[in-house]
Amino acid sequence: MLFDGSTQYLDQTSPSSNLFIGTGDWTLYATFRKASSADFMLLETSTTGSLLNGVFFYLPVSAAQSHLIVGGAAGTDTYTLTGIPADTAVHNVTWANVSGTVRGYLDGVLKTTQAQTITPTVQTAVTHFIAKRSNNTQYFDGEIIELRMYNGKGLTEVEINASIQGSRNDKIVNGLRMRLLMNEGASGDVATANCIDVSGNGHFFTPQASPTYLANELRIR
Repeated sequence: MLFDGSTQYLDQTSPSSNLFIGTGDWTLYATFRKASSADFMLLETSTTGSLLNGVFFYLPVSAAQSHLIVGGAAGTDTYTLTGIPADTAVHNVTWANVSGTVRGYLDGVLKTTQAQTITPTVQTAVTHFIAKRSNNTQYFDGEIIELRMYNGKGLTEVEINASIQGSRNDKIVNGLRMRLLMNEGASGDVATANCIDVSGNGHFFTPQASPTYLANELRIR
């Protein structure tokens, strides 16, 4: 799905607790193609736009980084991965927590390892925003190809690379251009046939300001 960097995004209000990273293992996975150099948000979950009790998964322009900020009652953890190329090619950034060790991968290659110091807080009275911040800044400019959240599973390097290759194969063989996998294997929020993961669970996101669907793209509402 293409976003214009100024008005277009997706949102989901009051998602169930299944659609958050929890107190155990978790993974956030994004495949994207930036169209320009700016601060871009991939996913935010927050009640007020503060960092507490939420997730900020974004791509700041400084130092070609990926930042992931995870909030809990005790404060926040900030995870930083550097070296994202300054180009318009397709890239993948994955953050995976396994038993309190958070690993950051760029295009399937391990780049950083950091210790988790706070326990994420699971909340339901929030909104998920894809491709912007809740305060209407950091709109994504380019294409978000795939976005995944796993609650209860930290993907291994082998699994991450298999997923990246699977995304490429889907684009080549099936023409699939965007996939949202919000906690695969857990029950979804809304049983809508238009946004179903491979286990048959429905997750409802609403396009705002008409982002561009590409040919053969999975509809998300």
